[in-house]
Amino acid sequence: MPPRKRNKSENTNPALRESIPEEAKVDASMVTTDEIESTQMDTSSTDLVQDGVENFKSIDPSLNSLVQQIEKQNSNLSVIVARQFCYKLAQTLVEVMISEPRKFNVLEEFILRASIEFTPPPTSQELASVLGLDIIFVQNTAENLVRFKSLKFSQTGEIKITPQGQEFYKQGNVSLPPQVKQIYAIADPFVENLTFQFEALPLGLVDLPDLGELVSIENHLPPLKSLAMTDIQQLVQAAGLGLHVPEEGKVVTNFQMIGKPQICWRTISLFVLLDVIEKKYIIQVRRDKQILEKASNLLTELEAQQQFDLKHLGIISQEKTSVSYSTAKPKRQRSTTKKGK
Repeated sequence: MPPRKRNKSENTNPALRESIPEEAKVDASMVTTDEIESTQMDTSSTDLVQDGVENFKSIDPSLNSLVQQIEKQNSNLSVIVARQFCYKLAQTLVEVMISEPRKFNVLEEFILRASIEFTPPPTSQELASVLGLDIIFVQNTAENLVRFKSLKFSQTGEIKITPQGQEFYKQGNVSLPPQVKQIYAIADPFVENLTFQFEALPLGLVDLPDLGELVSIENHLPPLKSLAMTDIQQLVQAAGLGLHVPEEGKVVTNFQMIGKPQICWRTISLFVLLDVIEKKYIIQVRRDKQILEKASNLLTELEAQQQFDLKHLGIISQEKTSVSYSTAKPKRQRSTTKKGK
């Protein structure tokens, strides 16, 4: 069913009624998507005030509370459009290797010190005799230090410290065997950032209109495999996963991609706000209540270049728009039927 025809008195801000020419006309058309009916405005100007777009508010019911909050906090702003969309991003499983130190225990420290100060270097049996300990206890501890690349045994059984062991001895700790963790790299071309997280994003499609059908989202992010280790370390540290904490000696030393990137979908909200004092509009992209500055600036720039037309946002129905995930690809083709004049 086509949306109800609205007169200007229902939607127009009283303070602006006089600024809208009486001859302003809107050629409405009905656009049908999966669960959303919208009216596409056919106007010749992108100026929202001149076109009278404020007469045709398009508010997603699920965003009503946020719209009310925005208008309450900013008396000079009127929300004209509040719509939910989804867009593509890439998710890649990544395996990272982490080295982490620990303090030497008393016996380990004594064995390392003995391997430095004794001439000739001692054997495990000699150290056991000096300490009055069982040979097996001393031998197992020395073998652990060998695994940490801190010691090595000569052919005659003497214990010799390695250059790496000398460095560890100065620091008072030993590097544990590397741990391997799996995390997900999320490449978001719209927000233009690469983030890491433990949990995977849902692979199903969001049952919302695809923003990519309204605007071309180019991927300017470098390929994950092209990043240097220092780049990966900085990104992992910024993610706050506790995997790369240099001040604690915890360092990501290697990474590799597991499989190919997978396509995921993320939901965002697009707002068009009218400043009733300055008579200009503002484009905002939000995730929940957070304003995404880069994405907002991108759409503003594309609109100025006439590569993104706000008129195509149209009017949505006032029925509740649900968000769900499905494995089947939803139909995204749109059919347009012109209303008779």
